[in-house]
Amino acid sequence: MEKKKKHPGLALKIVTTALRGLVCLVLVVLMVAVNTILPGYERMVDSLLNGFDISVDNSDVDTTGLDLDYYTADYTSETIGDAEDALADQIADEGVVLLENDGTLPLSSDTVYSLFSVNSATVTSTDSMTGGRSLQTLFSEAGVSINTTLWDFYSAKSGEGYGLGSGSISYGDDEDFSINEVPLSELEAEDGLLETVEGTVPVYWLKRVAGEGRDMPRSMYNHTDIEEDKSKSYLEPDSIELEILQYLNDNFDQVILVVNSNAALELGWLEDYPNITAVLYAPGGIESVPRILTGEVNPSGRTVDTFAADALASPAAQNFGDYQYTDEDGNMTVYNYVSYEEGIYVGYKYYETRYEDVVLNQGNAGDYDYDTEVVYPFGYGLSYTTFEWANMTTTWTEDTCTVTVDVTNTGDVAGKDVVEIYIQSPYTEYESQTAWKRPPSPWWATARPVNWRLGPRRRWKSPSPGSS
Repeated sequence: MEKKKKHPGLALKIVTTALRGLVCLVLVVLMVAVNTILPGYERMVDSLLNGFDISVDNSDVDTTGLDLDYYTADYTSETIGDAEDALADQIADEGVVLLENDGTLPLSSDTVYSLFSVNSATVTSTDSMTGGRSLQTLFSEAGVSINTTLWDFYSAKSGEGYGLGSGSISYGDDEDFSINEVPLSELEAEDGLLETVEGTVPVYWLKRVAGEGRDMPRSMYNHTDIEEDKSKSYLEPDSIELEILQYLNDNFDQVILVVNSNAALELGWLEDYPNITAVLYAPGGIESVPRILTGEVNPSGRTVDTFAADALASPAAQNFGDYQYTDEDGNMTVYNYVSYEEGIYVGYKYYETRYEDVVLNQGNAGDYDYDTEVVYPFGYGLSYTTFEWANMTTTWTEDTCTVTVDVTNTGDVAGKDVVEIYIQSPYTEYESQTAWKRPPSPWWATARPVNWRLGPRRRWKSPSPGSS
C-alpha cells in the first residue's frame, strides 16, 4: 500500500492563517475602542499632539463690520509654557499652609536639611505628566542643601519594601493602607548615619494617600502587624513614626514637620513634642517647600478642612462604613453605599454650629469643648508677617451686599493675607422650635498681596457672590 505523503507546510499555513486572523481581530477591537473612547478626549489628544485648532465657517452670512476674532489667545505657542509654569508656581506658593511656627521659620539660605521618612525619598512633584521631580531635585533647583547621605539611605530602603501602600486597589476590590516606615533601629544600625544629621535641621515628611477610589480605613487592623497600631487611625502616626519623631524631639531643638496629604490628619499629638517648632501642610505644591523654608516665599494658604483631634468622633464618621448592596438572591455584591444621616453636619458646619449653640446656650449642644475637638479650624493659616484689619463696612444695593475692609501689613516682610467672609441667615421662630439649623457659610475668600514695602494699607472689596 502506498504511504500518504506528509505535508509539513500545511501545518505552518494553518498557524500563519490563525495568527493573521487573530491580528485582524485585535486590530478591529482596537479600532472600535479608539473610535469609541477618543472622541470624548479629542481636545486633550489634539492639544498633546499640538494640533488643536478651531475655525468658524461664515461664508453664508454677511459679516461686514463684525469682529470675527472669536478666540484671541493671550499667549503664543512660545510664551504659553512660561505662563503655565508661572501659574503653577503661584498656586503652589499660595497653597501651602503654615500651621505652626514659633519663629523657627524662615531659616537662612545656607541651612542644611535632613529629610526623614522613606516618604521623603518616594514623593514627587505633580508638575509633569511623565513623572514629577524628587525632593532632592526640588531642593537642589531652589539652591537649598540637604543631607545626601540620609537621602541615599532612604532611597535605597524605598526599594526594599518600605513606603506607603497604594491605598484602595481597583476601586475597592482590595486595599493596602500599610505605612511601612523605616524603623529607627535601622537608622541606628547604619554606621555613622545619624551622626550626619548633626548640625542640620531635621524635616520629617508625614504622608498619607487618599482620594477618589481610596476611602481610608476606619482602623489599621488589617494593615499592620504591630498589635498596638491595629486600633489606631490611618490619620495619625503609627508607633514606628512616633518613635522617630520622639528621637528627633529629644535630640534637636528645632524640628520641622511637613504634612503631605490631601486628607486632614489628626495632629493633636503635636502638643507632646515641643521641639517640633514648625509645621507645614502641603497637600500639593511640594515644589514650594524649599522656598518657604528659606523665606523666599511667605506662605499664605488656609486650611480648607477642619483638622479634628479625632475624626471618628464626628457625626459623619458614625454613619460611614462598608455597607454593601445585595443582589436579588441576597448575595453580597462589590458595590457599597454610605448613609448620610448627619445631614448638614459635615466638616466645619458641625464643629462651628455646635460651638455656636454652646455659646448661645441653645439646641442640644451638650458637653462640648471646641478647643479639645478642633486642632486647626477651617480657614486657618499663619504667615511670616502680621496683619491688622480695620474699618470693615457693609453696603447693600438691593439684594447685593458689598464688604470692604482695610488690611494693613504690620510686619517687616511682604506677605499675602486672606479675607474670609462668613454669612448666616438669622434664626426664625420656626427654626428655634424645630431641629432645622442654619450653619455659617463661607461666602468668599481671596488672597491679595499686602506689601509693606510698597505701602502698608490695602482696601479689600468683596466681589459678587458666585463670581470668580
